[in-house]
Amino acid sequence: MLAKNVSGSIEFWRHLSQFGWARSSLSNAPMEEKLQNLLFKNFNSSKIGVVKVLRPLTVVQAKQNSMSSFIGTGAQPLHTDCAYQSIPPRFVLLKCISKGEHQCPTNIGEIMWRRLETDRPAEIYDAVWTFWNHLSHSFYSTIVHGVGDQARMRFDPFCMKLAGNIKDSNSLSGILLKYMNIRSEYLNDGEWLLINNWRVVHGRGLGAELSPTRRIERSYWS
Repeated sequence: MLAKNVSGSIEFWRHLSQFGWARSSLSNAPMEEKLQNLLFKNFNSSKIGVVKVLRPLTVVQAKQNSMSSFIGTGAQPLHTDCAYQSIPPRFVLLKCISKGEHQCPTNIGEIMWRRLETDRPAEIYDAVWTFWNHLSHSFYSTIVHGVGDQARMRFDPFCMKLAGNIKDSNSLSGILLKYMNIRSEYLNDGEWLLINNWRVVHGRGLGAELSPTRRIERSYWS
């Protein structure tokens, strides 16, 4: 739910609250230099970790156990960034440095939360999954925890496995898709996309293999 004393354009923050994402091309979007101050004022969120410039990598080029090491330059599955962390960053900010030679979208899975909470699929609300960072850290979690506006989604097929014996992550992906609206957002140079990493899932779409100079600056906010 949007705070009554929200700073900045109410339309912009309402869009972020309702859909779980917002972008610089929306009407009344703040300038990038003001965005970090507004994130702090409205959500008490500050930039965490190191800003990273993402580029298409083949399986051979990618760091071991990274998503690119599994899929290369192909389309990414919709996922939560840093799902292997006990508390993933709340926001992901993606800024286009270079869109590259070919269109390549960021796909966003908008969760239909009311329908999901009404149906409460056991695989999402009751099944216990193990999340791990491919090293030594691991923990147990359900896919969704919390209720209402405080509910959070945690999903990444490359860093999770069943703690029990219900279904695997591929089957779970099919279940989740029933509760999503998929959008494809294309960024031009200089444009940015703000994603609520707790409320929606996202992933790079098709086209990266044709866009070797594509560069996206990613920062985390929490």
